[in-house]
Amino acid sequence: MQKVYEYIDFTREDRRVRLKNKHWFTALDEFDYDYRYLRDGVPVDAGRAVLSGDRLDIPAAPPHTGEMLLEVHARLRGETLWAPAGFVVAREQF
Repeated sequence: MQKVYEYIDFTREDRRVRLKNKHWFTALDEFDYDYRYLRDGVPVDAGRAVLSGDRLDIPAAPPHTGEMLLEVHARLRGETLWAPAGFVVAREQF
């Protein structure tokens, strides 16, 4: 159900990820973003993603053989009545 109620869409564009904000009263810069590369399901690199307007700048994938996936997360910056700070409110895997 959480995926159904996500209000941020992610679209991959080379080394950037474009965001579409579907919130009515919340801006994209009110969230923290991070990324994680997985090689054959095992994490090999992770960090904070930098928001530039409606795009996230993501470092290039580390050298690899096998299947490489990129996961991107939007997290709550502060605590709310319904979730703690750091709670993932939207995610995508490429």
